[in-house]
Amino acid sequence: MHSGAIDRYFQDTKRIAGWVSYFDATVFCIFLGSDQPYNNSGNLLEIGVFEGKSTVLLGKNLTPGDEFHVCDIFDGETDTKNELEIQSSYLGLSRERFERNMIGVLGTLPVIHQCQSTKLKDILGSKSFRFIHIDGSHLYHHVIEDLRYASASLLQDIGIIAVDDYRAQHTVGVAAAVWEMIIEGSLIPFAITPAKMYLVKPNSIVEQNHFTRNLEYYQIDWVEEEFLGHKVIRTIGVIDENLYAKSRKLKAFLPPILTSWIQNSYLWRKIRNL
Repeated sequence: MHSGAIDRYFQDTKRIAGWVSYFDATVFCIFLGSDQPYNNSGNLLEIGVFEGKSTVLLGKNLTPGDEFHVCDIFDGETDTKNELEIQSSYLGLSRERFERNMIGVLGTLPVIHQCQSTKLKDILGSKSFRFIHIDGSHLYHHVIEDLRYASASLLQDIGIIAVDDYRAQHTVGVAAAVWEMIIEGSLIPFAITPAKMYLVKPNSIVEQNHFTRNLEYYQIDWVEEEFLGHKVIRTIGVIDENLYAKSRKLKAFLPPILTSWIQNSYLWRKIRNL
């Protein structure tokens, strides 16, 4: 997917509430693109879809013959703490709205599993995936289970896990689970953006050189970090406050609950004039 296609993706999804930055849309397309130096076929999985903004991005990069699975509880039952989080951050979570968005943009639906993600192991069995996007619950006990399942079902050589909200103040459970998996050696950090961390299995063949050449093609600056014995690519060039303004479509990427507040703020007026 070239830069024009990424712009069209944002145009196609501008009415879908959700959170996808230009940085991460680009990184997804680099990892999922047909110009990879290795076979890019394999199933896709997304845990936590909200209204489907990132789901569309995955669906646009689906390889013919491969499966695309998504999991969300939508308006189903969950535990009390998770229900409180949904009410505070994901008002309007609706399977009907999600399906309408998918049909409207992709013209088709992924395989939908309306359940808690802990049931995926039993539902999907031995299926493996080349790309798994985790953006579900922010509670530690849910996230660690999602990561352990993702690690076990990830294709060894080319599989990639994208984890959202790995460093936000209100998502410390995500950070705890991610770093636990890294420190114990089950997963290795490959790249980080302001919003997501990208993880691979030990001995993965995913190439950093190919990745950084593509970042440069899309004019995204990067640096190489080294920690815990791993070399990690970190994108740079945008401050947190401007993260979702990279493509000049700030309103389309922000959490709906914040949009009206930011539109009236000094920050919105400043970013709008970029």
